[in-house]
Amino acid sequence: MAVVTFLLIRIASAYVNKVTDNYFTNSEVNIVSMLVVLSYLLIRYKDFRFVKPALGLVLAIMVFSQAGVNPLTKGLAPILENPLRQVTAEIHKKDPDAGWALFGNARLTHLVKSTGSNIMNGVKYVPPLEMMKTLDPQGINDSVYNRYAWVSMKKIVLPQTDTVIFRKTNQDGYIIFMDPCSPRLKQLNVKYFIYDHDPDAEEIRCMTKVKDTVGLYIYKRNDQ
Repeated sequence: MAVVTFLLIRIASAYVNKVTDNYFTNSEVNIVSMLVVLSYLLIRYKDFRFVKPALGLVLAIMVFSQAGVNPLTKGLAPILENPLRQVTAEIHKKDPDAGWALFGNARLTHLVKSTGSNIMNGVKYVPPLEMMKTLDPQGINDSVYNRYAWVSMKKIVLPQTDTVIFRKTNQDGYIIFMDPCSPRLKQLNVKYFIYDHDPDAEEIRCMTKVKDTVGLYIYKRNDQ
């Protein structure tokens, strides 16, 4: 039973690490797995001698090792005071009709959305079919984007072309590969660009830097 429980926890932990880009180290996963298995066995065989004190000790280790972590928050300060949101909100007040695009981690798009800004990628509960008429006029990739999905964007710059590539990543996600300076983005009124990495000169050749904060870089397209 201990072996089966340990393996199940390891499988669950492997999945968590996969979707969080290996947030936890192997040693952390092993320690937690052993503590959880030990707790389970002590609860299951509670009638043995000294089991309850041993269980109390194990649970105390699990609780006090996290004493410095406080997952509770009060109010919306973690969102409202986020540097990316503050910069985006400031720009949005001055230029409310401008569109945005984020090249990198699509989770960051939620902070931009919270300001009321119109960002072309992120979570799309309803497929953005009007937008896709510009990116995919022939509807060739309809099976990729005509659904609920997490939409990520990555750059691809092919000289003398304006290529847009759609790639399905999983059941609820896909990536749009395209040139950030593509005229198609101008047609979609995308004026501001956010990068979660320091972009190379080629992908920002049509832009001017507006701000960089906490490892994020914000650019404005020059021809809009």
